[in-house]
Amino acid sequence: MKKLFLLLSLSIVLVSCESESKKLNFDTDRNFKTQGKGFWSTALVDGAGALGGAGSVASIAGWFGWTPAAPLAAGAVALGAVIGGAGASVAYAYSYQIPIRQDYQSDHNLTVTENYIDNVGIMHNQIIVDYQAKYPVYDEATYYSFVSDNKDKYGFSAMILTAVEENKIREEIESIITHSDVIGYTLEKLPKEVNRENYTIFFENLESISVREKAISYVNQFEVKELSEKIYTDETKLLLGIYFSTLRNSMRLWNE
Repeated sequence: MKKLFLLLSLSIVLVSCESESKKLNFDTDRNFKTQGKGFWSTALVDGAGALGGAGSVASIAGWFGWTPAAPLAAGAVALGAVIGGAGASVAYAYSYQIPIRQDYQSDHNLTVTENYIDNVGIMHNQIIVDYQAKYPVYDEATYYSFVSDNKDKYGFSAMILTAVEENKIREEIESIITHSDVIGYTLEKLPKEVNRENYTIFFENLESISVREKAISYVNQFEVKELSEKIYTDETKLLLGIYFSTLRNSMRLWNE
């Protein structure tokens, strides 16, 4: 936890990436609102938002000089992921009226030890819970104002955001309608090193799992395998750690 707060206490500029959703050949007509698996459908959007936020910051913060021992750029990227993922999450959940589980409890004991950045997902959930407890509706200006006003609580030292960037995030979220949309967006945002065919299979297998704990276990198995891949750079492992932490923790948050 201390390591994460060191990462997230760093100042950043958050910009959102532009993207065009890549269409896949499965479930092109399936709408999240009607598919009846809110706990992982919304989590997929959350994970995609985290990748978008992380990638946006990485593109301007750069990786120069970054190592696990001196994580200046890593801290900025992680913070971008938390803000982007939580923003995507509340926007989509409000749009499709997907509620937080009534029995949801934040449990830091569930942190995955193989993922050193796993507290990103825990903080993602906490921001969403706190936001929904205060605001009955979502809009991007209110959300970013809320995060900025509570930056000390979440360990953020400073944020610089513009109305243009907020509008881009809203437009990206509104453009994600089907399962295919969000998977395509995720595949675009994943690090270049990963095998996208393996991830497509991962998503196809995930969509067949309707029991929450089994779905989370399946994600974790794939996550551990990917994070132990020796050919990946530290930068790729950071982005994958951010993605899987957000995805897995989000799956615990939303109702079915």
